Amino acid sequence: MIDYFKDLAKSIISRGNLRCYILNYSPPIIVCYEYDFFKAKDQIIKTLPKDRMSYVLFMLGWHRQTQQRIDDLVKDIRSFQAENDAVEYVCMANSADENRKIQNAGLKSFFCHQNAFIDTSKYKVVPDIKKSFDAIYVARITPFKRHELARKIDSLKIVGGYSEREIEHYSKIRAMLPQAEYKESVPSSKIYKVMNEARCGLCLSKEEGAMFVSAEYLLCGLGIVNTANIGGRDELFSDEYVVNVEDDEDAVAQGVQEIVRRDLSPHHIREKTIEKMNAHREKLINFIQEKCDQAGTGYDYASHWEDVFTHKLGIRVTVPFFSRQRKRILNKNTRL
Repeated sequence: MIDYFKDLAKSIISRGNLRCYILNYSPPIIVCYEYDFFKAKDQIIKTLPKDRMSYVLFMLGWHRQTQQRIDDLVKDIRSFQAENDAVEYVCMANSADENRKIQNAGLKSFFCHQNAFIDTSKYKVVPDIKKSFDAIYVARITPFKRHELARKIDSLKIVGGYSEREIEHYSKIRAMLPQAEYKESVPSSKIYKVMNEARCGLCLSKEEGAMFVSAEYLLCGLGIVNTANIGGRDELFSDEYVVNVEDDEDAVAQGVQEIVRRDLSPHHIREKTIEKMNAHREKLINFIQEKCDQAGTGYDYASHWEDVFTHKLGIRVTVPFFSRQRKRILNKNTRL
């Protein structure tokens, strides 16, 4: 019964929510995932003015580094531009390579990593906690996450659910990794404690997006064992506390032992990660300030950043109902 009312409240609160966040009002600047925009583009475009410039920033949920995926992005954005030429679409690339490829395709883009917009207070180091596992993998149990590469890790925790259509794959992974302790889900407010029980985090996919969890590991002070990939997660990494390994179960297990051997300072890992995140936050602030200057608003955007910022820029997360950021969630009835 409690779950029913929670779901009902969530449904009421999110009614009309277009999964976009208003970063600035004059000029209008909103941010969203590109695929959320594609699903609700007609409603979102209606919220934007036609008599002055506005800006839509796209976070890229999945990489745009292969030619086919870039071609698809170009086709989509060109079609949007035809509907309202007073809107400028700008991609927030998760790697320098992705940024270059998008720009070479003739689109607007700047290198501004999505993981920089995690609320660092939600993921922290827990001092003196007992380390119960050598490694943790927080990842949905789906083929592209490649859990099978963790087969040789003796001390392992896996946190992740699975879809009904992938139950066969889930069963296969459970049989392949019987030594692991499994947890299907952990409340977002408690996941940092679970991460802190491990000595390192795993990043094993070959391609995806920037993988929020990779930065969450680091903010909790965990070193990382990482495979070669496209998507951009490496951009916040350092060889000091990330071991890059081959796509091989023995190499992954050896990487875990290397992280354990290094006996890294969790606070140092966290501090260095926040430094890298802040550099990317500054890029977004500078971008918006430039647009304010071009519009002649005389607005000092940086001085208002704390009033604007919320976890993951309010996209696909629950923004507290009574917070000042709540009003920045774009609604279908909004007119900017």
